[in-house]
Amino acid sequence: MKKFITFIALALTILTACADKNLSDEPKKVLKEPKIYEYEAKDFKFDCDFSKIDVKSVSRFSDEDLEIEFKEIRNIENSFVVNLKIKNISDEEIYLIADDCAIDGYLNHVNYEKRLKPQESDNARFIFYDLDLNKHMIEDVSEIMISIAKVKDDNFSQFIKTDKLFINLDNEAKSELNYRDFDLIYDENDIKIYNMGFNLENKHAPGYDYMLFIENNSDEAIFISEKDLGKVEDSSEPFYFDFYFPPMTKQISHIYFHSYDGDKAISSFEIDAYINDLDDNLIDILSFKFEK
Repeated sequence: MKKFITFIALALTILTACADKNLSDEPKKVLKEPKIYEYEAKDFKFDCDFSKIDVKSVSRFSDEDLEIEFKEIRNIENSFVVNLKIKNISDEEIYLIADDCAIDGYLNHVNYEKRLKPQESDNARFIFYDLDLNKHMIEDVSEIMISIAKVKDDNFSQFIKTDKLFINLDNEAKSELNYRDFDLIYDENDIKIYNMGFNLENKHAPGYDYMLFIENNSDEAIFISEKDLGKVEDSSEPFYFDFYFPPMTKQISHIYFHSYDGDKAISSFEIDAYINDLDDNLIDILSFKFEK
């Protein structure tokens, strides 16, 4: 009987240890409390002249449904456009939409949508707008990345990412945004998060928009989203954010306080967030408490 009791006690000890181990195995990063900053961007206007820059190489695009031929890059007012010829070589109709696009790793919003019938071609224009160019203070461009997603049904159940097209220029990348000068508050898993501060360019409510610079140097796409809804002191409503980063990309990311009272300065707020990959595997958990 004594041996049996000893065995049960040992088994419970092992089970408890395993349970504790499983709990402690969950990644958790409780960081020091970052300081609340304010950030005011310098006046900047994108003026890179593509007529003076040669195209060094264009990567081979491989897709069973599409052929893409690079045509040209040219300046338009305050921005530039990449012209491509896209042909649907399949035997079914495909709906195309711009997906991941970046300039030297800086993510850039690009509008492109087109429905192509079988064997139909499109002279596609991918316009890189000045909002993102100026926000990231891009002076010179060295590499342009374009990715297209294709949809083969009307209910968007087959949203398929295609191969990425890389256009390499005979030029050196340059940006006036020295983001590494900002306070580094997370540096794990090939991901860096820099603390920029409240965007003072938002004249209507300078405490409405808090900015982080996020850099994904890993070889997989990631999502950074709220674990628990953010808390702004005791009086404001929660806020929400969800950031997506393809591999080897970066950008200024914004957290908006939708219930912000412009007459009251925010002196503290908290963020608890997940970092996940595209398969929803947990990479890390972040815990920030920003205070003045």
